[in-house]
Amino acid sequence: DGYTIYVNEEQVGHHEDWTSTEGYSFNAPCDSPTIYALDLYDTGGIASVIADINHCGETILTSTAWKCAQFDNGPPDGWTSATFDDTLWPEAGDAGDNGVGPWGDVNRDMGMNSAGTVSPTAEWIWTADNEAHNDIYCRLTVPCGRPAGPAGPPPPAQIPHTLEGATA
Repeated sequence: DGYTIYVNEEQVGHHEDWTSTEGYSFNAPCDSPTIYALDLYDTGGIASVIADINHCGETILTSTAWKCAQFDNGPPDGWTSATFDDTLWPEAGDAGDNGVGPWGDVNRDMGMNSAGTVSPTAEWIWTADNEAHNDIYCRLTVPCGRPAGPAGPPPPAQIPHTLEGATA
């Protein structure tokens, strides 16, 4: 139902309405690791989050590449930091691509009001138990500031980034 987004330990967004997407713009380095961290909550029912991030000219989508965990007493200290060791965190549970029920296509079916769009191949993610876990934390480390992909010129050291997403 709601979330707080952190990029390299800094809060860049917060939203409390699962019926709409929100877009955020922020600066992040392209020449060093970037940590995307999501503090997520649900008030009941099937929970999930979906996002589409423009990072250093590349697209990063929510997928099982993210790590998501539930903690009874809140997240561990430093969980939004690049130095945090998340090797014991499980991969995100995959609830399906954008367009799958019960949420549908966030760009069309849910009446989302947004300036941006979420890719049809972005995945709805949560922990493996998206019905019982209502307060969770997800994170993704982009190790060198740019996701793996075809070789090309290095990105500039710092450029504007965007994130578009929703919780349900």
